[in-house]
Amino acid sequence: MNILFGASTFIWVSPFNTNSFHLIKKVKEMGYDILEVAVEDKDLVDWVKLKRLVDDAGLKVTISGAFGSDRDLSRTD
Repeated sequence: MNILFGASTFIWVSPFNTNSFHLIKKVKEMGYDILEVAVEDKDLVDWVKLKRLVDDAGLKVTISGAFGSDRDLSRTD
């Protein structure tokens, strides 16, 4: 069984954006296998470039949603 370890961008930056892509190299150098991108605003990220850089680094990527109360599915309104 392969065990993979990841680090979330929330450790270093909020909100994650295209200017945060230096974290890809940092996560790889620290020995992690996965970069978890915490998305607060999808329009702040160049997704094509992110995918290319993550692939080039040999990392897997996961996405987590970091949204405010106006996007909370459990709200009654």
